[in-house]
Amino acid sequence: MSTAQGLPAPVRSVPAATQPAFSAQARSRYARHADSLTQLLSSLYGEREDFQQWLARFLDRLASLEQARGEDLRELDQRRLQDPDWLARSPGVAYSCYVDRFAGNLAGVRERIPHLREFGVRVLHLLPFLKMRQGANDGGFAVSDFASIQDGLGSLDDLRELGAALRGNGISLMADIVLNHVADDHPWARAAMRGDAARQQYFLTVERRDEVDAIEAHLDQVFPDQAPGNFTWNPALARWVWTTFFDYQWDLNYQNPEVFAEMALAMVHLANLGVEVFRVDSAPYIWKRIGTDCRNQPEVHVILRALRVVLDIVAPATLMNAEAIVEREEILRYFGEGRRECSLAYNAALMAATWVSLIAGSAAMVRDTAAATPQLPAACVWVNYARCHDDIIWSVLRRDIEARGDDYAAILGGVARSLHGQDAASYSRGVPSQSHDPLHGTSGMTSDLVGLRDGDEDSWRRYALVYAVAFAMPGIPLVYMGDELGQGNAALPQRQAADDTRWLHRPALDEAALAQRHVPGTTAQRAFSLMQWFQQMRRQLLDRASGQAVEFLAGLPQGVLGLRRGMCRVLLNFSGTPQRVALADGDWRAYAPWQDAPRIVRDALQLPGYGQAWLWPDAEARVARARSSMESK
Repeated sequence: MSTAQGLPAPVRSVPAATQPAFSAQARSRYARHADSLTQLLSSLYGEREDFQQWLARFLDRLASLEQARGEDLRELDQRRLQDPDWLARSPGVAYSCYVDRFAGNLAGVRERIPHLREFGVRVLHLLPFLKMRQGANDGGFAVSDFASIQDGLGSLDDLRELGAALRGNGISLMADIVLNHVADDHPWARAAMRGDAARQQYFLTVERRDEVDAIEAHLDQVFPDQAPGNFTWNPALARWVWTTFFDYQWDLNYQNPEVFAEMALAMVHLANLGVEVFRVDSAPYIWKRIGTDCRNQPEVHVILRALRVVLDIVAPATLMNAEAIVEREEILRYFGEGRRECSLAYNAALMAATWVSLIAGSAAMVRDTAAATPQLPAACVWVNYARCHDDIIWSVLRRDIEARGDDYAAILGGVARSLHGQDAASYSRGVPSQSHDPLHGTSGMTSDLVGLRDGDEDSWRRYALVYAVAFAMPGIPLVYMGDELGQGNAALPQRQAADDTRWLHRPALDEAALAQRHVPGTTAQRAFSLMQWFQQMRRQLLDRASGQAVEFLAGLPQGVLGLRRGMCRVLLNFSGTPQRVALADGDWRAYAPWQDAPRIVRDALQLPGYGQAWLWPDAEARVARARSSMESK
C-alpha cells in the first residue's frame, strides 16, 4: 500500500497510443481523449514494467464492448454530446427506490412507468439490483457479480428492456456502481481464498495485528456498533482483510491496474444495457494511504477522471453521480474542473442543515449552508433531497458548526435526540442509525421525522417545508419512494431493526396508498398533490430563473429563510409560530401548498408556523397601479 504523500509520479514518457478497434463514431472520440486517458492511468500505474501491455489489453477489451453498444444508445450518445446540460434544464424529478419494494422485480418496474410519468420522474434511481451476497448484504451494496442480476429480480434482458422502455418515456435509468468493495462471496474473493495469487492482489490485506492497529489509529468507523474496526481476520488467507464497511465487504486494491480495468469494464457493460447515470457508491474510500483517514485522497479523483474519460470514449451519454457524503469543500472536488469527473453530487449538507433548522426553529443553519453552496460548473447538477435510503449523516455539518465557534456535539446531539423522539416535546419517530451514539446518524422516513399526522396541519406544513428546500434550490430534486404518498416507517422485526436500522425507512410501496393518490382527503392524495405542486413551482423557476444564482434575503425574522431566484421569492418559516414578513417593493401573487388560488399581497405577508409562500410579481396589479399613478398626476 502506498505511503507517498502526493500523486504517484508519472512515467518519464507516455506510452505510445495503441489503435484499438473502436467503431467509426468512437474512433474520433478516442483520438480526442487517448492522451488524457493515458496520462491519467500512467500517473497511477506507469511505473509498472508491464504498463504498456496492460493498457493495450484494456483498450482492446474496451473496444469490444464499444462495438457491442446498441444503435439506440449510439443515437443517445450523439444527442447528449450536442446537449450536455440536458439534465440541468430538465423540469422533472429524480426518484429513488429498491426494485423489490417498488414493484417486485424489473418487469414490475416497467409496468409502473405510467406512475413514474404521471409523477414527473426524469431520472429513476434503482438501488442495488446486481447479484448480491447471500444473507447479510448491506442492502445489496455487497455485490457478488457485476454481470448478473439478483435472483428474483429478473435477468440482464429484463434490465435491457427496462432501460429501453424508460428511455422511450423520457426517463433516464440510474444504477449504483459500488467502487470500493465486493462481497466476500464474489468470484475474486473466493479465488483469493483458494490461493489464487493474482486474485489476492485485488484486495488490501495486512499480515500482523500491530500493523492493523497502526492503520486503524487514523481511521473512522462507518458502522461502529454493527461492524467495529476496518479490518477482518480471514483464516483462509491468514491475513487481515481491509473491510471499511461490513466484515463481508472486501475493499478493492486500486493500486492494481487490473482492478481499475475490471471496474471500468463493468460500468461500460451496464451502460450498454441502458444505464444512463451511475451513482458512484463509496467513492471517497477507494484509494488508501497509510497514515491518513483514507478518504478523499488525490488518487480518488484521478480514478474518477479516468472513468469519466472511458465513458466519454465509449458511452458519452452516461453521467456519473458522486455518492460522497463528506464536507462541502470535499464534495466540490468530485465535479472536477468543468465536469471532468462527476456531473451530479448529493447535497448532503443542505439536507442535514434543513433538519437542524426544523428542529431548532431557526433558519440560520439552512440559510448559512445554502448560502455557502456554490453555483456549479456548466452541465453539473446538485441532487437536493429531504430523505433517501440511507441515514442522515450529521458529520457533514461539523466543519461549518465548529468554524462558527459553536459546540458541534451539543447542537447536533440535541437535534438528533429530538428526531429520535427522546425529548418530551418531540414530534419525531426516528431512531439512531447504526450506533448508540446519536451523532452518528438518524434513520426514518420523512413523514415520521416530521411527525406527520392526518388532520394535524403543523405536521403537514413541516412535511412540505423540508421538501420546499429541495425544490427551491438549484439542482434536481430527489424524491425517495413512498414520500410521494406520505408513507411512514416500515414495521420491522426486532432482529432486523437491530441489525440495520436503515431498514426502518425502506418500506414496500403501499399499494393501497398508491390507489388513493387521487382520492380527496387521504394522506396519499395530499402528499401526491404536494409533490405535483412543487414540480409546478419548479417548472416556473426553470422557465424564468434558469441559471440564475440564488440570493438570500436579509432583514427577515430569525425563523424565516428567504431566497430570490430571478423574479421568484421563496419564504420558508422554520419556526412553529406565525411570522410577519414585510414586502416593500410591489404587488405579489403568493402561492402556497394546498392553496386553491394565489393570495394577492403588497405590504406584508403573514406566514403560519412552518408555513411557506412562493411569490411571483403580480404584473397586472403593477401595471394597474402604475396607470393609476400616471392618471393621478
